Amino acid sequence: MQIILPGIVLTHSPAEKQHVIAKIFSPAGLLSAFAKNGASLSCDFRESLLPISFSLFTIQHTPPKMRKVLQGELKNPFTTIKNSYRLLQSTGKMIQAILKTQWQEKPSPQLFSLFLNFLQRIPETPHPYFFSSMFLLKLLQHEGSLDLSHSCTLCKSSLESSTVYRHEGSLFCEKHAHEKTILFSQEEEQILRIIVQAKKFQELMCLAEFPIDIDSKIDSLFSSFLTEKMNVLP
Repeated sequence: MQIILPGIVLTHSPAEKQHVIAKIFSPAGLLSAFAKNGASLSCDFRESLLPISFSLFTIQHTPPKMRKVLQGELKNPFTTIKNSYRLLQSTGKMIQAILKTQWQEKPSPQLFSLFLNFLQRIPETPHPYFFSSMFLLKLLQHEGSLDLSHSCTLCKSSLESSTVYRHEGSLFCEKHAHEKTILFSQEEEQILRIIVQAKKFQELMCLAEFPIDIDSKIDSLFSSFLTEKMNVLP
């Protein structure tokens, strides 16, 4: 069976000879696909297989064999990202987040669209690392692992006008905070909620114009989510 689908190459690794195995994120989820002679200069779609490239792929799927890339039409090579260390570092953070949270072949059309939009806009922001942290928050929201209530998970006391503590997917008051919780001031919590509730990219772009020092806390929050995820795996 042959299918045509859009996809963003997250990673690729060499196979024997000049073959390539690409990890592609698409609306159909994470896919691993084999490209015969994909690293060869004679391959007319070689550039479409490079990491951080958006392409339209023709893929052959004959279970139980691995998917095979028959053709790739490069749509966006994201050259600006590849030519900047800061942008590469920030984009790499988003890629690793996807690789660590998404199941193989689990359809994620909304997350795919979100990631593609972030890739298209990250070169426009003066603070790409903060912008990539916004993606981590959006990913937590997508996974249903971000408590947006206004009360402590344990005692249900109101947190609307106070400092809050977050860990994994939960929200805590000062009394029930523990050594692994991450403190968010009232202002930081407000910014977090603005990011999560933003419906338009322009809102995120406006926030990313300012050097808001919250990205390290968002990254730590995401790391705690990954720890929780690993602990529940069989």
